[in-house]
Amino acid sequence: MACRPRQWPKNLLVIAAPLFAFRFEADVWLRAGSDLVAFRLISSAIYLLNDCLDVAADRTLTSKRYRPIPAGLVSVPAGLTTGAVLAVVSLSLAAWITPALAGVMLL
Repeated sequence: MACRPRQWPKNLLVIAAPLFAFRFEADVWLRAGSDLVAFRLISSAIYLLNDCLDVAADRTLTSKRYRPIPAGLVSVPAGLTTGAVLAVVSLSLAAWITPALAGVMLL
């Protein structure tokens, strides 16, 4: 839950371009699926790193204190490590797909 999978549907916008362009070739959808995975990984990394950086403030907020890191269910070092690994994997996948995608994700 610390990676906030409930937020992942936002990343479905990645497949909007081939969908609305009526591109139904397998290679287009394989690429869109790979892009989707890369975006889900980077968004999870950002959520983890943000929760680690804001842990003290989040513990005081009713809406955020029950998240895994502020609640103490996941340690800050584990969150930072997992977030860093997810970011490296995501950016590596994006660079393998196309360097431009990795550039967009870094922005």
